[in-house]
Amino acid sequence: MIPHNKPTLPCGSDWLEVTARLEPGWAADGPAVERFESRASNVIGQPPGVAVCSGSMALQLSLIALGIGPGTQVLVPSYCCAAVLNAVRLAGAEPVLFDCAPRGFNPCPKDAARRKTSKTGAVIIAHLFGVPAAIQPFRDTAPLIVEDCAQSFGARGASQPIGSEGDAAITSFYATKVITTGHGGLACARNPQTAARLRDLTHYDNREDWEPRFACRMPELSAALGMEQLDRLPQYLHRRRMISAYYDDALSPCGWKGNNGDDGMWFRYTLRFPDATAAIQAFAELEVGARRPVFRPLHRYFGTDADDFPGAEAAHREIVSLPIYPTLTDAQVETVAAAALKVIRRGAGCRT
Repeated sequence: MIPHNKPTLPCGSDWLEVTARLEPGWAADGPAVERFESRASNVIGQPPGVAVCSGSMALQLSLIALGIGPGTQVLVPSYCCAAVLNAVRLAGAEPVLFDCAPRGFNPCPKDAARRKTSKTGAVIIAHLFGVPAAIQPFRDTAPLIVEDCAQSFGARGASQPIGSEGDAAITSFYATKVITTGHGGLACARNPQTAARLRDLTHYDNREDWEPRFACRMPELSAALGMEQLDRLPQYLHRRRMISAYYDDALSPCGWKGNNGDDGMWFRYTLRFPDATAAIQAFAELEVGARRPVFRPLHRYFGTDADDFPGAEAAHREIVSLPIYPTLTDAQVETVAAAALKVIRRGAGCRT
């Protein structure tokens, strides 16, 4: 079975490059973390942020630093990872779900606008599958914008890095993300006061004052691994583009291509089938790990009427993600493409 996801980690002597980045006497929050924070923040076009234990914690801290908490509503896309919902709840705010774009998957600004209230304090915009979501249409929807770049680290829009337009931006360095530190995340903010608040929230010891703060800083070893991964980021992104181009070329005789278009950095290679469940099973029979890229739309956890989220329902029903990561061999890429053609020819069909 070719797995759907696989971490891209150093091999053999490459680990020496990781350990060489560590300075003697440091195990927790130290020089490697500071260097990683600066370089990783630059990738998303933000001032140096705070490296923490997970992307979920990065989002929770960002909301708190922006003043989002009890009594405030946060607009959250229903078609995204449940970790986003967790962060909003843990920050003490009330999530208000909105739909993704019709026939798309990124957040829909029109649906967000119709769900805003006088309590709306922020909107979270997730750039799914490496595809940039439009930021400008959300400007009048909420006072604050938080960009979730967990699936788009290294992607660029028309003229700037994805993550550079929001009041805050977060990303994840989980095992199967664009680059990995094992677990890990990064929180950044454009406003210097918000950025200072982010850092304050992660330094809890040796303080003259007391308030709830978080022991969540990224350790040195993780940051050292992250630095090695940042060195290889251009290589990783290039490999993803090459794989996606191969898939598009292989599927072109059937009139198919991935749904990601020409933008982004191909964190996922997605196709729309009439029945994702049937397509995933067909791929499994051919020993290719295909999955729904979002396990479950968030509105389903609340028993909300599915008719109120037609975009998310369609995306969940139809979108299938194929393996696309830097360590796929050329032979595996060919196998995945051949399997996709077989699934199509069995009559599964595809919607573009």
